[in-house]
Amino acid sequence: MSGGVGYVVNGRYRLDRLIGRGGMGRVWGGHDANLDRVVAVKELMLPDDLPADERRELVERACARRASRPGCGTTGSSRSTTSSPTAGSRGSSWN
Repeated sequence: MSGGVGYVVNGRYRLDRLIGRGGMGRVWGGHDANLDRVVAVKELMLPDDLPADERRELVERACARRASRPGCGTTGSSRSTTSSPTAGSRGSSWN
């Protein structure tokens, strides 16, 4: 994602505030326009020079961890995921 507050991911998820950041990304509090509900969106921050196969492996691992957590899904972007507020502690425990 190239934006910050107010940026809309895939025409659906509006980023409202930065919740936190860590070694692999940032978590944004936002709004799902299709479902009209509050969500959390995780942005993966992978190095630009990371080889494509390593990038793909890291994204696949993140998706695999998400699969076992209820309320979690993908945004359609290889750099972000979403979670409902009930998916864990403040909606951000899914990765």
